[in-house]
Amino acid sequence: MGSRMWLGAGLVTLGLVLPATASATTWQVTNTGDSAFTCPSVSSCTLRGAIAQADVAGGGDVVQVPAGHYTVSVNPINVTAGMQIVGTAGPAATTVEQLSTTVGIFAISSGAVTVSGLTLTGHEPNGGAIASQASALTLSDDVFTGNGPGAAGTQGRGGAVGVTGTAPTTLTVTNSTFSSNRAGTDGGSGSQSGFGTGGAISFATPGALSITDSTFTGNKAGGAGSSGSGSGSGAGGAIYIDWEGATGSVDVSIARSVFGANSAGGSGSNGPESGNGAGGALAMTAGPGGGSLSVTDSTFSGNTAGGSGGSNFAAGTGEGGAIAAFAADPGDQLTANVTRSTFTGNHAGGDGGSDLETAEGLGGAIDYGSSGPSAMAVVDSTFDGNRAGGVAGTGVDSGQGNGGSIGTVSSAVLALTNDTLAGGNAGGAD
Repeated sequence: MGSRMWLGAGLVTLGLVLPATASATTWQVTNTGDSAFTCPSVSSCTLRGAIAQADVAGGGDVVQVPAGHYTVSVNPINVTAGMQIVGTAGPAATTVEQLSTTVGIFAISSGAVTVSGLTLTGHEPNGGAIASQASALTLSDDVFTGNGPGAAGTQGRGGAVGVTGTAPTTLTVTNSTFSSNRAGTDGGSGSQSGFGTGGAISFATPGALSITDSTFTGNKAGGAGSSGSGSGSGAGGAIYIDWEGATGSVDVSIARSVFGANSAGGSGSNGPESGNGAGGALAMTAGPGGGSLSVTDSTFSGNTAGGSGGSNFAAGTGEGGAIAAFAADPGDQLTANVTRSTFTGNHAGGDGGSDLETAEGLGGAIDYGSSGPSAMAVVDSTFDGNRAGGVAGTGVDSGQGNGGSIGTVSSAVLALTNDTLAGGNAGGAD
């Protein structure tokens, strides 16, 4: 194998709004259009107008959005104060669509914000529907579908939701669905063209990310490679977590959730390292402040990192068909725990191509790397039919694989307890 490739709140439930503060106002959205700041009364507003009024109030207001198809045009809606934005009829009946092909729906700059009961589709390259720097963002009973950039070769992070910042932040996701969202695109002729991180969610800040009872299917980070170096490469087909700042840790918890057919990167091409992928479902890096990853009672199936090899160096290589989790540098700490979870049919890398190390794979289901004393513990979990690498091509070491189920790098410590590992394959034909 070559050297490691790594790409660098109150709950709101359907139809139920938690009690607001004594001084809070409830704004009713009644107009499905996007007239600028139209809100003649608390009971008659556009979505943009209601949120603008709630911003002026300074925090704590509720914006109620009844059933309907709402459109946002040109600019995203700025959210500058804490509030609840609630689809009162639920996501199946309440959709919000950004008509511009290059802009998102909500740009959140501060406060504790809850978005619930909505289906959202937007096209901002960095946070397709929601770009947030809020101190706390809660997403409950939402559907995010078809978010992401449209133009080929566009780089991006957070196909549906992008969270950034330097202060500790929390993102809580409950009972939500993320499908067919995309960060980045297929590659082009430019270096790193189409590069993407976090096909559904990108969390690039210290703090805590919690995901419970949610589903992620068909999300993509990056895509097929092209002639540009690193073109189409991606990390975190569904979720990408990255905080490498000097201070502050990042802690991730995933429970009772499903990840299926998500992908990072894709097939390589004639660009070196084109189509490379890390973490078909989830990719995470932690820096000097350290971090932790906990996955419990969850299912990962048919996720892919990288793909078939191309005709240039290391094209299509993949790490962690489902999960890739690394400490950023020697001495950094990332502790990982996987409990009562299932990994089936995930794939890192693919069939080799015509150049050196094309489509190599490491960790068909999981690839983990950290320095001691941190470690990964896998308990009561099942691995079946996962694969690293594939059939050799004409290139030297093409299609090679290590760790059909789990791969480790550096001085990583792996502890397995009461697990089932079956049908894993590293390189070669099945």
